[in-house]
Amino acid sequence: MQVQRLADYVWIRSVQNFKPLELTVRVSDLQVNKHQAVADRGNIKYEFNDDTGGLVTQLAGWVH
Repeated sequence: MQVQRLADYVWIRSVQNFKPLELTVRVSDLQVNKHQAVADRGNIKYEFNDDTGGLVTQLAGWVH
């Protein structure tokens, strides 16, 4: 995963060819706890549970 903070938004992109994903969410739409990050975009929720590459930890630093 690649992640970048852009003012009040976070850009998340999967670098895996078999699971393409590119997502931009407002920082205020992210809910992060110790083991999970959830991006709520209306009727769709994206859940990130794997912190192997530090994604959840990085998002937690931006949200809190």
